Amino acid sequence: MLAGVHVYRMRWWIRALCVLPLTLGCQFAVDLFHRERLAGLGEVMVCLVLIIVGIVAILYSSTRAVALSDDAVVIGSVFGGRRVPVNGIRGRRGGVGSFRPRYVNLETDDDSDRIIGLARCAYNFDLAFYEWYNALPDLDALDRTSSKFGLV
Repeated sequence: MLAGVHVYRMRWWIRALCVLPLTLGCQFAVDLFHRERLAGLGEVMVCLVLIIVGIVAILYSSTRAVALSDDAVVIGSVFGGRRVPVNGIRGRRGGVGSFRPRYVNLETDDDSDRIIGLARCAYNFDLAFYEWYNALPDLDALDRTSSKFGLV
């Protein structure tokens, strides 16, 4: 079905936005150290929180990726990941949105995390991914046809 492994990383503008808290925290730290009076505990805490959030966001967004191969879907980052075999995916569900859903939702067979949601705007999905995704069974349509009233 797929030729090789396709890897989809987060979009560049999301990774660039993750630099913002780190930049603000560093600038705030420079301003705190150049003051004539001693900085308060609250100011130092805000500075440290911004720097830590910035570092974590940069690490997460730089390493977050979705890898799609013939036998598995791997979603992961430096903080951990998840490998779901292709035969462990029941199908796809529609996401939030009126015309085009905002999320790519994969429903798995295991009970630990039944739905894996990926924001369409966050990843650089290509045509090969959407062909694979659209080939999965549409579970929303199956639920509507199995319902007596056509409502789900």
